[in-house]
Amino acid sequence: MTGLISKSSQLQILSLKYCPNVNEQTCEVISLNANSFFLREIYLDGCEKINDEALLKLTKPRAYILQPSKDVPKFLLKMCSDADSTRRILTSMMQSGTRGLKTISLAECRNITDVGIQALQKCVCLQKLCLLGCPNIKDEGAISLCLQLPYLEDLDLGSTNITNVTINEIVNICLNLRKVNLIGCKKLNSSDDLILKRHKINVESGEDVFRFHLIPCYNSDLPRITTSVLKTRSTLSLHKVYKYLVKKLSEIDPSLQNGIF
Repeated sequence: MTGLISKSSQLQILSLKYCPNVNEQTCEVISLNANSFFLREIYLDGCEKINDEALLKLTKPRAYILQPSKDVPKFLLKMCSDADSTRRILTSMMQSGTRGLKTISLAECRNITDVGIQALQKCVCLQKLCLLGCPNIKDEGAISLCLQLPYLEDLDLGSTNITNVTINEIVNICLNLRKVNLIGCKKLNSSDDLILKRHKINVESGEDVFRFHLIPCYNSDLPRITTSVLKTRSTLSLHKVYKYLVKKLSEIDPSLQNGIF
């Protein structure tokens, strides 16, 4: 990983979704070796070993300062209203490979908490943040983080443990917010999304349930798998649903334990 990232000096998008071995060391390698003046998006969805310590290492400063090119990145000029802001962000970007990120997705990283996500405050250029399916994220953590992300436009808090306290706060502190996902947030009620709509913020909300039956094909020797409706999260990726189905099927036929159909 170190060699790959260090040699990919113009890498802009890094997707490691559902990689079982992505961990703290992986995050440290990214931070220390990526080029912050090019890397714009990182996707760590479903990486089960990502925890608070991993997020700290994802924004860890390196021992040397990466010198920028002569031209200030165009996106930075659009974001910053004055020379001091531009200089401040440039200085931060020179210290770590992830501090110029505009998108971070941590969907289904279930081991991260309010404490760990505070490390993302150093990624002040963030415009899109996904914390979908992170149940340990609550009001305090979400609000504290958003206070430090002035350019945030798209925020996914689906299936987290926030309440309307977060909703009331983010409309006042995230002045560039355009889109919010609240699907599956059990501590919100049906009227809470109106707070966002009144501020002309697009919002998705409601129940996060996908209902289905498991019935073998007509020419299969397998018995009927269930007579009741099964439920899973509608926002889960196909990868997660696939694992869920294999588990159910293996209860009937152990040969399917490894996902062999």
